[in-house]
Amino acid sequence: MIRQEAVNVHLADLLCGLGFRAAAERVKRLKKSPDLTLMHPTLGVMLGEAEVGDSWADGAARKRLEARALERFNDPQFNYIDFVLMVVYPKALIQEVSGLSEREIANVLARCEVGMGLACRIMRADLKAVNYSWYPRSVYPTQIPAVLEDLAKGVLGAMLRPEEAAERIINLIEDVSGHVLNSAKASEEVMGFWLEVARQLEIDVDALRDKTMGAYLAAKMLFTLIAVSVMIYEIARIRYPGRLPPLSSPLSFHALAKALEQLGIVNYIEVVDAVHDELLKVPSEPTLINMLDKLCVIIRDNISVLMRSGWESLAMIYQRLLSETYRKAYATFYTKLPAARLLSELSIEGPRDEIIDPAEGTGSLLLSSFCARQWLALKPSALEEILKEPANEPAIDRISKDLLKKTYGMDALRAAVALSCAGLTIASLAVPHERLNLFHTPVGAFRAGSLDLLVNRSLLPEDLSRRLGTFDLVIMNPPFTRSDRIPALIGDKPRRDLIEKRLRFGGEELSNLFAAGLAKPFLVLAESLIHEHGRIAAVLPTSILSRSSWADVRKGIANAYTLEYIVASWGVGAPNFSSDTTFREILIVLRRGKEDKPVTVINLLEPIDSLDICDIATIAHRAKGLKEEGGAVVKAGRGETKIVAKVAKLDQKVIKRYSDNLYRLIAFLSPELLEWHINLIENCCIKLGELFEVGSVIDHTGGLKIVEGRIEGSYPAVWGSGSEVVTKPILEPTHSIIVERRVKIKFWKEKTRAETFFFSNLFILRRGQLDTQSVLSFKTKTPVVSNVWWPLKPKDEKMQNVLPAFLAFMNSTFGFIHLLGERLETRGLFVEYKKENLKNMPIPDFRRADLINLEETMELLKATMPRFDGYFKKMAELEKHLKNWEEAANRAIEEGSEMAPRAALDKTVSEMLTKICPKVTPPRKLYELVYEDTERLRKIMEHGERGEEVLAKDTGEVGAKKREKITPLNRWIKA
Repeated sequence: MIRQEAVNVHLADLLCGLGFRAAAERVKRLKKSPDLTLMHPTLGVMLGEAEVGDSWADGAARKRLEARALERFNDPQFNYIDFVLMVVYPKALIQEVSGLSEREIANVLARCEVGMGLACRIMRADLKAVNYSWYPRSVYPTQIPAVLEDLAKGVLGAMLRPEEAAERIINLIEDVSGHVLNSAKASEEVMGFWLEVARQLEIDVDALRDKTMGAYLAAKMLFTLIAVSVMIYEIARIRYPGRLPPLSSPLSFHALAKALEQLGIVNYIEVVDAVHDELLKVPSEPTLINMLDKLCVIIRDNISVLMRSGWESLAMIYQRLLSETYRKAYATFYTKLPAARLLSELSIEGPRDEIIDPAEGTGSLLLSSFCARQWLALKPSALEEILKEPANEPAIDRISKDLLKKTYGMDALRAAVALSCAGLTIASLAVPHERLNLFHTPVGAFRAGSLDLLVNRSLLPEDLSRRLGTFDLVIMNPPFTRSDRIPALIGDKPRRDLIEKRLRFGGEELSNLFAAGLAKPFLVLAESLIHEHGRIAAVLPTSILSRSSWADVRKGIANAYTLEYIVASWGVGAPNFSSDTTFREILIVLRRGKEDKPVTVINLLEPIDSLDICDIATIAHRAKGLKEEGGAVVKAGRGETKIVAKVAKLDQKVIKRYSDNLYRLIAFLSPELLEWHINLIENCCIKLGELFEVGSVIDHTGGLKIVEGRIEGSYPAVWGSGSEVVTKPILEPTHSIIVERRVKIKFWKEKTRAETFFFSNLFILRRGQLDTQSVLSFKTKTPVVSNVWWPLKPKDEKMQNVLPAFLAFMNSTFGFIHLLGERLETRGLFVEYKKENLKNMPIPDFRRADLINLEETMELLKATMPRFDGYFKKMAELEKHLKNWEEAANRAIEEGSEMAPRAALDKTVSEMLTKICPKVTPPRKLYELVYEDTERLRKIMEHGERGEEVLAKDTGEVGAKKREKITPLNRWIKA
């Protein structure tokens, strides 16, 4: 008969698939470790115990489970773990799954009814007060997360939920800040005091247009620091009730400062250093004292739920309060919590990983990495090893202490370091510790902050410099910004030092070092910090994947790294992972050294802010679990099932061969389209530059008079793009150019034409909105010039026979997919192709002119083509009612509708590609997939055009821009 332990493993896997963190081991019940360990977003770390009974409601099995739960609560090693999930398997289940395959066991378990209960103690109360709650009905394992919520509500009773407590703290701090703002406007003395506080907190008041905002931001920052200090104090009181008395009420600022002094004696807390002296200076104004007292009461009354929800509550407070503060006061940005959690889940391998964040900000990445490693350390087999060791302190304390020693961070702002330290202290339940390994690394005229490790190592603590080349993981969101903002970040001397160092990444010397702010130097720093098999996990701009300024970094990745994960957002809204940014970012995980393992591409279908803890856990679990092929990540909840992400797996060789443009890895939402595109360029493509020369467009139009139609004596042109301008692949000139002398580009002069060419009768799109085009490449009977179409010239006159095949491909659905996959990093459906990018673009080898009937193809190319957006919509509708895309194309051709010309092109091109690349076959649901991708891209693009003002991370502007609405992280805690 199968052992119960095997069923435990399947139960844990099932719960993980639902986004509920659970782990079990396929071994005989461990001596000290529980059957399962679990991580609940509200209840925190939980144990799980299971028994076999005659039925799901077997009373004897329940008694045995209650005794085991009480044994756990009696064991000091399980202090601070106050909840035990109890599960009763009916004996019939064990009998039924004996002899079944692993997949069959999972299916049977999902359909089996089990018994479920919850044992708990609140805040380490008297053991006699342990509460046992059994659900009165049988449950399916898929219902366990929801039923656990109900049982927890019954136990916790009237206590606030974590997000409700966090919301009250946020609202009170907002009230305090508003009060200070009004007081500063009315009194110069008050203004002067709070501006001095701002300076002490390193808020750049001079960068603010309205100085009273300096007082507002200073109050918000100070009271946020006070709030986290009080949280730590109340958590520490649980450990040391005799040494840390309750805070008095009403509470003055001086009294709080004295209490924090005592806390500093009991346990070194970095945030106390940041807040203590300022507390002594705050005037004893009744309104401020009253608000301070209310803040402390909220935290004291809700410390149980605040500490159990871990640092998610803290992160909610940080995002709501400090997003604007950091953006305005420091012109810096921090990683959104769900993005930090996902990046940590993907990059961390074990509880022993030693981690550093060289640009830690408020510590969201360090906190996420702490939580991810803590979870791995709590898995039954790992926990068993810890429990075997003789100790006088709880296992979770030993785990936390070990993790804190393995966690390093650096930042240029003292306040950021203090907040990061506070977050880690709360996450570790205020376990006693020495000074954390988080360092203030200032920037200035002669300092480069964390980058001093590359050029001025002696300026930094020896604890940092001796750790070079030793870390398992560097996790970071480096400061990337426009190059003209670099002087505001570091001084001239450190910039010169960095340039003169001739930095290398992956063995590739870097040029244009500050093209993306400090991101390139930080990648070099990351490489210097990890050991020979270490990993780099980073939030980076999508420009790293395709822009020429990042070409050296891409070569370095191809030379010396294995690209393990890349994550992009396809959610409606700004597809970013940092707070308050407007441009697209990616999450990337690199492993030093070359390994033959697939690249995992994760496309998120929901905005990162809307993903909760369970979503992130499900996505990471699914992405790591899929081996050779991808799939969808489905979220199943109460009455709700939807796809939250799509995962694709690609051969690692793609990175080496096509490092010129890695944007193609995230160019498609559909894994099927991505796979088709990669297969096409892998098996039957050559570079466009091998077939054609690429000329120049007329960029500067000053001095040119452009009119519609053909005028005698003028220069013929095709001006503009879109379906209103170019509707046929073979067409006449659409405009004429009347030249005036003051024009900047004299495109008709022999000297200019000797360097490049402007006139041609063959063109391909340079930039435009892809779905609003009717044509993507065209041919004219007479040479013309253009402003948004690149002129092409065949390198060989024999290539003339290739032109019909080239034009047919480019104007077919397959050409649309190809250009979508080869575009540079852009927003939505706007595409752009630089000249060098175009020359290196892979295209099918059309030199086999016998592949298609040239005359028939030329006739097809004379027809008016439908706009791509309308075409895909109608063809997708047809495809839904028919078997596949070919049936849909045949139906459109038979009906002779306006869709027929492009449908005929699609059929012709498909036959041609089959002859060139027999192994490359289009997806059966071709039109539906393309329509889904374009619709998603269009929604992203249109959302960004609504005029909501946000501060663009790459501009450094601080001023009157409409503010993007910040999504609260409530769902993170409600999960």
